[in-house]
Amino acid sequence: FPVTIAGAVTSIGIDIQSTLELFPEGIPNDPKADPELTAIFTTKELSYAQSKPNPLQTLTGLFAAKEAVIKCSGDSPNLVDIEVLPDELGKPCVTGYSVSISHSLEYAVAIAARSSDRRIQEKQLADESPPAPTEISASSTGLRSLRVLDIVILSSVLVVMTLELLR
Repeated sequence: FPVTIAGAVTSIGIDIQSTLELFPEGIPNDPKADPELTAIFTTKELSYAQSKPNPLQTLTGLFAAKEAVIKCSGDSPNLVDIEVLPDELGKPCVTGYSVSISHSLEYAVAIAARSSDRRIQEKQLADESPPAPTEISASSTGLRSLRVLDIVILSSVLVVMTLELLR
């Protein structure tokens, strides 16, 4: 959904996935040889997931991030065309987007944000990393300033709280 931040419209997408629904049979021993997985994940993403203690949980988070990017972009690219990999600090990174992934039990939630401000987009593409958080101007609700990251964190908390209420 679009939000105005510092005079620029920012699109936000969010997705939640269940590991049990996404991978009811688990994953094969060699996920890079599985045509269903290679239609969704890049070789680098599959290698990254295999290096983690819980590859299923990692792949679920990457899938949720890809879906959040699609919702944010408004386009319908192939999932394999969106690559989600950690940056040098271990944070999820998608060129042109700010992305956050969180896990709770068998669920993964991801949120993506993209600014319509060309200067921010060009910087994102040049750096191949998310932009610095952008300030939201004061609103009638009395909030002085929120950064995009604050919105991402608040959205993730709301999703997790909703899941807890549904149990």
